[in-house]
Amino acid sequence: MRKWLGVLVVTLGIASTVDEGHVAVTAAHAIRVTGYYRDPDVAKLPAAMSFAYARLRAQDVDLTPRDPIEFGDIEHAAGVVIFLHGFAGSFVLPCWELSRAAAHAKLATVCPSTGVNGDWWSASGEKTLRATVANLRRRGVQSFYLAGLSNGGVGATVLAPRMRGTFKGLILLSGASSSAANPGIPVLAVQGRRDTMMPASMVRAYTQRVGGRYVELDAGHFSMLIRAEETHDAVVSWLTR
Repeated sequence: MRKWLGVLVVTLGIASTVDEGHVAVTAAHAIRVTGYYRDPDVAKLPAAMSFAYARLRAQDVDLTPRDPIEFGDIEHAAGVVIFLHGFAGSFVLPCWELSRAAAHAKLATVCPSTGVNGDWWSASGEKTLRATVANLRRRGVQSFYLAGLSNGGVGATVLAPRMRGTFKGLILLSGASSSAANPGIPVLAVQGRRDTMMPASMVRAYTQRVGGRYVELDAGHFSMLIRAEETHDAVVSWLTR
């Protein structure tokens, strides 16, 4: 199974030279066939991804891989949501999905990359986040939110307390560190009830400990994709209230 996972990561890495949607859907089929992930969402991944990428193409969303990925008018937005990707690297689809919600609060979205492992809690991950904030400040941005998906959520909970005073809020999607310090800012966690990779009980406990808002969906680890509209509505409600 580890061999199959390695092949998957290499395949995802090729996304820098081919259409992201084609590669992602192929990878979703590989995940389903190999059975590496024992998560209830796996069987739904290929169809859900195909539908999602069809939406992006219909709206002429640029699927060209880039680092960082940006959505919105950075220089004139009310602020920026910095979104940390999960395992397998940075992709346009989840960045675009989050940007749809951020736009309701007049926020732009920036999605930097720290490589396929998504280990934002590492020295290189922290360096990338700090450099992203510094670059955005040079462009005139003064208000920041931090968001993270899966490993990115774990990294966000670790880095927010280290960068205290930088972010106005923290958005966690299918991931959090059970041992992270309280960030001292509002927190939203949107979590799949049947997630086998980031247990709901762990994310729920973290959110309760830091006094955040916890939204649980009937899904597994890929709830941001499988329950895209419910995730969207939860983030919009939290950002705009």
